[in-house]
Amino acid sequence: MNREHLNPSSPFAVVVNDDLTQLNVLSGLVRKAGMEPRAFAAAEAALVDMSIWAEGGIGDICVLPAIIVTDLYMPGIDGWRFCRLLRSPEYAVFNNVPILVVSATYASDEAERIAADLGAEAFLSSPVDGRRFIEQVRTILSGKRVRTPLRVLIVEDSRSLAALIKETFAAHGYQADTALTVRSAAEAFEKTAYDVAVLDYHLPDGTGGALLDIFRVQRPDCVCLMMTSDTRPDLALDFMKQGAAAYLKKPFQPNYLIELCARARRERAMMRVQDLLEMRTRDLQESEARFRNAMDATQDGLWDWDIPSGRVYFSPAYLGMLGYSSDELRSELNTWTDLIHPEDREYTLTANHACIRNETHAVDIEFRMLAKDGSWRWIRGRGHAVLRDANGQALQMIGTHADITDLKLAYKEILHINETLEQRVAQELVKNIKHEFLLIQQSRLAAMGEMIGNIAHQWRQPLNALGLLLYNIKDAYRFNKLDAAYLEQAVADGNRMVQKMSTTISDFSNFFRPDKEIVVFSALKQIKEAIVLVESSFLNSNISIHINAPQDLNLMGFPNEYSQVLLNLLSNAKEAILAHNKPHRPTCGRVDIVLSEQNRQGCVTVRDNGGGIPAEILDRIFDPYFSTKESGTGIGLYMSKMIIERNMKGGIKARNIEGGAEFIVASPLHPVHPLEL
Repeated sequence: MNREHLNPSSPFAVVVNDDLTQLNVLSGLVRKAGMEPRAFAAAEAALVDMSIWAEGGIGDICVLPAIIVTDLYMPGIDGWRFCRLLRSPEYAVFNNVPILVVSATYASDEAERIAADLGAEAFLSSPVDGRRFIEQVRTILSGKRVRTPLRVLIVEDSRSLAALIKETFAAHGYQADTALTVRSAAEAFEKTAYDVAVLDYHLPDGTGGALLDIFRVQRPDCVCLMMTSDTRPDLALDFMKQGAAAYLKKPFQPNYLIELCARARRERAMMRVQDLLEMRTRDLQESEARFRNAMDATQDGLWDWDIPSGRVYFSPAYLGMLGYSSDELRSELNTWTDLIHPEDREYTLTANHACIRNETHAVDIEFRMLAKDGSWRWIRGRGHAVLRDANGQALQMIGTHADITDLKLAYKEILHINETLEQRVAQELVKNIKHEFLLIQQSRLAAMGEMIGNIAHQWRQPLNALGLLLYNIKDAYRFNKLDAAYLEQAVADGNRMVQKMSTTISDFSNFFRPDKEIVVFSALKQIKEAIVLVESSFLNSNISIHINAPQDLNLMGFPNEYSQVLLNLLSNAKEAILAHNKPHRPTCGRVDIVLSEQNRQGCVTVRDNGGGIPAEILDRIFDPYFSTKESGTGIGLYMSKMIIERNMKGGIKARNIEGGAEFIVASPLHPVHPLEL
């Protein structure tokens, strides 16, 4: 250290760490805390320069650091010895200089105990959180944090020797208590948490060995040392078996006891470190296995970038997604940047540099990279900084690469579909309108065929009667019975028959006239009107129709279309009955129509004894162009479903019952206003 560079009037801190990166990080944090850092890679070099400053080597002024920040595990003089020297009588000038230990070896929950073992003010786990480090330093410098000295219990029946040992421990920064008997020692140990116990073997009321057993049970982390003037070799072996950290043979130099105590505490700490390292190694191995399995499952590539050196680790999956092997590309930053698509390079590097400068917390970007086969693969790159210096600049970044080429192609296809969707929807709409118009036309033609058949049945009786009337007129003329009265009666009868035929045509024409608006109509009336149109053909086919309507129901919708649905169900029932009741099974046909209210809807149930619908086609009977009849169009039930569900907001369903089929047509009821009751 150049003396001329040291200004004794300004506060400074000594920073000792053999890791150059950590040394720079900690020095930067010290500077942010308001002090000038004095950095050393070794404790010995720090002690040399600190001793020169303390001896008044600069203008005869004793210069002491405001705080000492040190690592634990370093070559040469490690942190344990360094702290012990700073708290020893040989370096008394530094005994009150606060020490902050920073190490990656221990977990933060052991900080208080570790700081006490080292004679330090505080302990922080590495890598440190910058804000917490600065707060800890300022707390220490403000005097709010008081170092807790190690507590020692000296159990010795010789008052003079006990006082000498106590004085020696106190000179090295320990807080020491004495006990002359086994009983008083046990009482003191129960009240106070001692870090060290020095036990004489021969005591007035027992042995130190008995105390050793008690102390090891009550406080296993207390370092117990045995001392005795007994020369038996088996006694030392017994001490070790009982858990003593060391033993001394009287007489001995008190300073040797201090050295032995420090060594025992250090060995105990090393054992704890070893246990901790084994536990952390197991955790790390398990974590690595989980991470490796997760990476294998996702097939993502891993990268690890050491920014100061420019070296980058690329995992096999990273290289494999581009078609390369590990020996084909170098582990350096240019390997990545050279493979980025020229159009994507600028914004990709800009995003990474923003994260390095701590302007963004993480990187999440998409760009193209050149594969070995010459194709461009779309990559989603994500990463963040895992280590930063005191100024917030990233020193190490880690992240993943995922091949999203297929997703990009799929997204592009979706965009194309969306761009043409409106046009395709319009085309499909026109197509559906044409298709529906064709269905309606076919339905109307089929209905006209049914109408003509029903008109024929309705006209057959009056036509027969009209023919008979003409025959009677002719016969009356032949036998001179055709007088004015006879002719007038015959004309009247003929006009009545013609009027009935005209009424039939009016009924059918009104029935097939389309409704233009939703109205309230009587369900029972529409049922009866539909029956009127088919009753002649049903009677000729020996099929009876029975109505069960305890009360009439007012429905909302289109009455003519509703009757068309009922007429279609009646026609299908008749055909099913005729197909089922063949000559060798001359069963009379029967159709039952039930009007009821269910779930606040008006329901018309049409049942027949036509043998039912085959189970394999039951769920298809409402499909367009599906028919079980050789000459059927397959649009009757489809149009019925469309009328009820789309036009009247109701529902229609079918099921098989014993001996036949059952159709249920549900339609909204007319909400009755209170004034209408």
